[in-house]
Amino acid sequence: MLLFSIAAGLLTPALLQVHLYTLERVVQAGSIATLLMFCCWWILRSQWRKLLLLIGIYLAALSVQGALLITRIDEQIPTGLEGQTLAIRFVVESLPVVKARGDNRFVTQFYGRVTQLGSGEQNGRLLGKRLRLSWYATGQPVNLSPGENWQAKVRLRRPRGSVNPGGFDYQAWLLSRKISATGYVYSQAGVVQLEQRHEWPGKWGVQRARQTLARVLFDNWASPQIGLLRALLIGDQSAITQDQWDVLRATGTVHLMAISGLHIGLMATIGFAIGAGFARVLAVYRPAGVTWLAPVFANAFAFFYAALAGFEIPTQRACIMVFCFSLVAWRGRQVNFWLIYSFALIGVLAIDPFAPVSGGFWLSFAAVAVLGLGLLGRAPRDGAVFSLVKVQALLLVGMSIPLTLIGLPVPVLGAVANLVAVPVVSFVVVPALMLAGLMSITGFSGGDTLLNLALQVMQILWSILSWLHATGSRVNELPVTPFQGGGMRVGIGVVALIFILAPRGSHLRLPGGALLLLFLFHRPPPLPLLRVTHLDVQQGLAVIIEAGDYTLVYDTGARYSPEFDMGDRVVAPYLAYVGRRQVDRVVISHRDNDHAGGFAGLSGAVSVASVLAGEPDQLPRTKHTPFPCEQGQHWQANRVEFEVVWPPSHFTDAKPNNHSCVLVVRYGSTVILIAGDIEQSVEADLLTAGILPSKISLLSVPHHGSKTSSSVQFVSQLDPEFAVISAGFNNRYGHPHKDISRRYSQQGARIFRTDLDGGISFSLQADGVYHIEGERHRLPRPWFD
Repeated sequence: MLLFSIAAGLLTPALLQVHLYTLERVVQAGSIATLLMFCCWWILRSQWRKLLLLIGIYLAALSVQGALLITRIDEQIPTGLEGQTLAIRFVVESLPVVKARGDNRFVTQFYGRVTQLGSGEQNGRLLGKRLRLSWYATGQPVNLSPGENWQAKVRLRRPRGSVNPGGFDYQAWLLSRKISATGYVYSQAGVVQLEQRHEWPGKWGVQRARQTLARVLFDNWASPQIGLLRALLIGDQSAITQDQWDVLRATGTVHLMAISGLHIGLMATIGFAIGAGFARVLAVYRPAGVTWLAPVFANAFAFFYAALAGFEIPTQRACIMVFCFSLVAWRGRQVNFWLIYSFALIGVLAIDPFAPVSGGFWLSFAAVAVLGLGLLGRAPRDGAVFSLVKVQALLLVGMSIPLTLIGLPVPVLGAVANLVAVPVVSFVVVPALMLAGLMSITGFSGGDTLLNLALQVMQILWSILSWLHATGSRVNELPVTPFQGGGMRVGIGVVALIFILAPRGSHLRLPGGALLLLFLFHRPPPLPLLRVTHLDVQQGLAVIIEAGDYTLVYDTGARYSPEFDMGDRVVAPYLAYVGRRQVDRVVISHRDNDHAGGFAGLSGAVSVASVLAGEPDQLPRTKHTPFPCEQGQHWQANRVEFEVVWPPSHFTDAKPNNHSCVLVVRYGSTVILIAGDIEQSVEADLLTAGILPSKISLLSVPHHGSKTSSSVQFVSQLDPEFAVISAGFNNRYGHPHKDISRRYSQQGARIFRTDLDGGISFSLQADGVYHIEGERHRLPRPWFD
């Protein structure tokens, strides 16, 4: 119970849905309450002393962790430095990642730490800050190495990301890696590589070894699977393609293609066996005093492999657990699994206060807990195949609960795929890569042969995984009810997991199975009469319209690279979060990237029935054929009416913005208008035609609030109750223009902005009442600005 109190206190601060100033008050109140609890514990002599002690320890852990979280948040750069051109000196701290951006352009991404400010820079709060920088170049990429010192001019911004229902918290991810700002090298002028500083030679040795391995082993191979091997050996996932990620996610094998706890545990086991072998030999000459060899070798192997991965957060968790187990083994005591589990949990939370925000944190500890509950105390059975099948069955059933709770699908094919992939990757591919890496570093020949072996095996394995993905795509995911909060369902899931994994003969498995079915296929919340959600896709537009079981997506945000687009990273996760497995219609307003760029990613992630587009001939080719969006088109779904009021048939205009498909949505007296990027000339045409509604409920403000749109007459005619502006935070276009915001305010509209409010949901209740709220305010977090 003592360790439980500590772990619970360390978990709490990052899970609180409060603003920063509230967290500060919680820490202050917790500190005072801790003193009171310990004073009461010291004074009282009753049966309450133990409870008071546990509460005091919980409050103490909460207060300390909360203070650490606040300190980490305060390490972000001051807002006054955002967007300024700053002359700094920095040291490269990470393995640089080079990406091609087309047209002979490249970007090199890396972590750097500020070592000195340039002459004239007075803000000392930049010193020592860790930055995530991008360096753009034309012709050839900038080649950097860990430990190099550079002088350059940069432009920075505080960590910030999109905030949407069911979305990824990019800001928390950055802060968990101690990133104080993101930015880019602003100009090649003034860029100077400085002399190497006199530092301990081993400081950058591991990072340089990772870079050397990448160049020596992988750069001369052209196989598509070489990116997977690169990820397994040095933890660099940048060469894994989007199609490969899709296969890995569908087959439940993502955890295998990165240096995860499974691989760290494997290397620790190999190290333990080698150390134990040495100990037996040395025991002949020194019978006592060599028991420490096995745990030392286990930790050395685990630490070395984790260092190759850049010692990222998932590998830190595994190393802490290996250290705890080996420490107990060295002391010669019987290992209490749950005691070590608790120590590892506390250790991870102590080094990373943002860990509870990560889905990987919950999945890794949940997987270990499932295996512990399912395997400990059972009579062992012979046969490696039987053991592997049992482990995969345990993980399929047990992990269905945490996967559902964090909004991820439950891959049915995962058990089958892992039966093949786990032994192949763990016992063939990884050892071959490790030996190839060691031979390359030490100068021995044979590294290429081992790498070729690993590559051939990986190609065979990949063909199996691809076949499973292709043949089983229709039955791959259980149609479980998405989790959207609710303590009752969490409790049912936890009890179901404990009952199912109870020892044989306890008569708990049958009720556990019933509870599991109740958890997975829980009665979903009632479908909305009408819900319109403007997603936070930065400088772009993506609107989801839900009418009962009908789903329409209007625009899909931008595409920033072959690996990243808003359709796949923002729109599809939202649809999964609300349980939408198919999109009935996608409307692409016009060709511009910030509206149409994410369509390919979305269509690859979810099923799309039909597509309308303002400029169908200008869209990138996909498996879907878009039909032209034309004035007069009309359809109905679940009593919600949809009408296209622009553009007219055979419309011609040099500006793509004016081809935007303008959509009017009606449900009774509720009227919504989505205007795309139309400009004032089109607004005038619509006013002249007399087809615009008046006194509407919700307006998606045209062209992100640009001053080229939203004329006085247009705003006056529509007279919206709510006006939503979709724009990027501090975007370079200055959207929304202050005059436009003032115009809507003077008209009486209540303005919402995705850059300030996050994803914005407008819903019509059964009693006819509107409810509109931004995600940054619905679920506040201490690190949100």
